[in-house]
Amino acid sequence: MSQAMDTLGICLKIKNQVCWSYPALYGICVLIGGLIGWVLDRIKVKSEISKLRNESIKLQSENTKLLSDYYKNKHESERNLTREYKEIDKIIDELIKGLSSGASDNVVVEVRERLCDKLANDVMQMFSQLFDYVSCDYNFGLSQFRSVVIGEFDRYVEWFEIINNDKFITELSCSPLFVSDSYFLKFESFCEKNKAQAEYKIIVSCLNVIKSKITKA
Repeated sequence: MSQAMDTLGICLKIKNQVCWSYPALYGICVLIGGLIGWVLDRIKVKSEISKLRNESIKLQSENTKLLSDYYKNKHESERNLTREYKEIDKIIDELIKGLSSGASDNVVVEVRERLCDKLANDVMQMFSQLFDYVSCDYNFGLSQFRSVVIGEFDRYVEWFEIINNDKFITELSCSPLFVSDSYFLKFESFCEKNKAQAEYKIIVSCLNVIKSKITKA
């Protein structure tokens, strides 16, 4: 009987120890699981931050290249336009010399045709391309438009007056040179987008006067 009681006591003791170990073990597992989850989250966050940093560096590099290309193309357009201005001046000098020296009509007409081609197909198209670059500048407003664009067009008016002089149109039966209205669309669109600026009405008035002189009525 005494032996049976001892055995029962041992069984109860073991049962109590086992019952106590289950909650403790569960708590330890939860703690370890939470710790592992926190570590994995930290690794994931660190990986995402590293990825974002690399993407930021890549975008910065791409933006730097785009900005570099922008200024490179802008400066190249300016150089090309300056070169064409010099060509225009040479042709005009040649035209004036031909008229003053009594050159044949065919020679004078040929020089005039070169002037027409250089102005309409080279200079004006190059300036249109240059405007695409300068108008992208955040600081380029109607004040800059007036000095750059209106100033440029005033120069064209002088050249058109030479080309369409009565000497060529009436005496030499040359066709007058005109610009299509569509050429001015991008310039008018820019003005319209900036109509809230104080100089809007003056700029539009100047642009209309210029158009009336170099476009066909």
